Amino acid sequence: MTTEPIFQTKPQDVLIEEYKICDLTVSRLDSLIWQMASILFPITLAGLAYFGVNPSHTTSELFTLVTIAIGSSILLLNWWLLSRHWASYQKVTIYRMREIELEIGAWLYRYTNFVRLEKKDRDYRIKITTNIEEQNRLKKLNDFFGKFPYFGLFRSMRIVTIYLLLVGLH
Repeated sequence: MTTEPIFQTKPQDVLIEEYKICDLTVSRLDSLIWQMASILFPITLAGLAYFGVNPSHTTSELFTLVTIAIGSSILLLNWWLLSRHWASYQKVTIYRMREIELEIGAWLYRYTNFVRLEKKDRDYRIKITTNIEEQNRLKKLNDFFGKFPYFGLFRSMRIVTIYLLLVGLH
């Protein structure tokens, strides 16, 4: 007696389904990062602004201000560490998406990974690419974009967190 699967699934269909799940995972983690930020940043700013309105404080108000500043700094630092942790999961997921794209012939994440590079690095990547189809696709994309305005999630998180920490400790 042979055992055959109940459903006959093509390997490419399985990969496409996995790709969809990966895409949803990346989006979900991105939402988590910024939903937390949309709660923590206003709370931090409101607390700091409330005490920043009056330049002279009593000793008890100063103690409260320092406590709020330290608490806000700890919250922001925790957010930054958590967001880096979640972003690491995103990177693993995006890596898998790139593997799937290679297997099924898709290009989205290969393109986005390519345009994130600086112009000189993109030119070098085109030069060392041995696959003619890939080289032609990357040349067209490179000509279309020119300089890609890449800023990045980590750089953005770092700037906002450092700014709020400095404001809180000032």
